[in-house]
Amino acid sequence: MIKKLLVASSLAACFVVAGCGKNKAVKAFEELADEVCACKDSACAMEAATKLQGKMTELMDEKGTQSDVEAIQAATKKMQGCMESLKK
Repeated sequence: MIKKLLVASSLAACFVVAGCGKNKAVKAFEELADEVCACKDSACAMEAATKLQGKMTELMDEKGTQSDVEAIQAATKKMQGCMESLKK
């Protein structure tokens, strides 16, 4: 469930990003990754990850670059790693 949420969010953000500068989408994903990685249990991480769903409508008009897409993908990978470590 968590992995599907992150993948869907990441893909949506990739479509959102298409212009210039460090934008709100990149910042949101990086902040979310930090928040998820600060969690001590899966419930906390899931709660943090669901916050992104609410932000997606805000981020729909953001423009970015290919490097922004790569930054979002890196943040998503970081989140996934942190969530996986909480499962152990």
